[in-house]
Amino acid sequence: MLDERLIRITSGFCVCLAVTAGVTCTLPATASKPPENESKLVRIGNVPLREGWYKLQFVNEREGWLASGKNLWRTTDGGKNWDIAYSDEGSWGILDSIDSLEFINSQTGWMLADRIYKTEDSSNTWKRLSDPDVVLHSIRFLKDGKRGWAAGEIYRPISPKDAGVRSQLVSSDGKKVLYPGLFHTEDGGATWSRQSLPSSEGRLLYLCFLDADHGWASSDAEFFYLESDSNRWRLFDYSKGNCANRMLLETTQWETQGGDAYEPVAIFFLDANQGWLSFRNGYMAKSTDGGRTWCDLFNPRGVWPSQTWETFFAKIHFTNSMQGWGLGGDGSLQETNDGGVIWHKVGITGRFEDMCFLDRGSGWVVGKEGLFRINP
Repeated sequence: MLDERLIRITSGFCVCLAVTAGVTCTLPATASKPPENESKLVRIGNVPLREGWYKLQFVNEREGWLASGKNLWRTTDGGKNWDIAYSDEGSWGILDSIDSLEFINSQTGWMLADRIYKTEDSSNTWKRLSDPDVVLHSIRFLKDGKRGWAAGEIYRPISPKDAGVRSQLVSSDGKKVLYPGLFHTEDGGATWSRQSLPSSEGRLLYLCFLDADHGWASSDAEFFYLESDSNRWRLFDYSKGNCANRMLLETTQWETQGGDAYEPVAIFFLDANQGWLSFRNGYMAKSTDGGRTWCDLFNPRGVWPSQTWETFFAKIHFTNSMQGWGLGGDGSLQETNDGGVIWHKVGITGRFEDMCFLDRGSGWVVGKEGLFRINP
């Protein structure tokens, strides 16, 4: 049942003038001197002062949203200027930081801040939806605005069958174990139904969908694909496939500090067959059969010579089967022109925090130095 409370924008202010008065603010610079531009990056301008990590999404060349902490801004001129669209200044609003944005057009979108909120008027008002009683990490909606998925983690009491479960999956009090939760909606998020997964280990963290028949999901332990014929989720197996180099499986692991080396951290599918998957240990794998089998692409030492906890791709996007972009955990922007085998850093100083592409390939990256346009 929907919570009918409407979250109205009444307390949001920019540094210079209140947006509620209908005045577009001139934002303060976030860097005293713009960094030197590289040919494939064009600096658009400054971004609002932040309270947390930036999350960015554009729906067309001019309209986009930027979230940081408990604040949400909107642009209608391609990122040159930003107006406050939401700010949680009181206890009645969103109490948690905004984790992700999901806009399907200039009017309709969702944001995840522990719970799911929806707007149908360009973020002027927000309505909290009924959502699964779980800890949510990711939401995805199709362009029709009706069909969507929410992913997260569910806790249940430990039973004898959980003997030997990894310590990372046990609650701090040692009495509960977490397992993945995946939910589906057909009415824009008004109601949700749980979908069955072929495994019960780990938190479900990342989702990727091309359409209602082609979807992928990963936990901090495993990876799943949606079988279009049966509309059932299947667990893929690294041991399958014919790979010349099975570095992820057959060589000494290049483990990072902390966490699980095999944890998937980013998914991208170009079409129903070609997909890429990056791992926290620095490896990246590619599938050419919709996620059923995978082969490794490179040794992470060739991308990050120095091993640190940040040496992995946190976000990936391919504009075609050969050209792709990766946002490193260290904040670097990297490009490949051979399908992901060889990567090179785009030569610009600074640390980027999020990356966004439109369907046709035009993209943006954002960091404290400002907003930059990517020219593929």
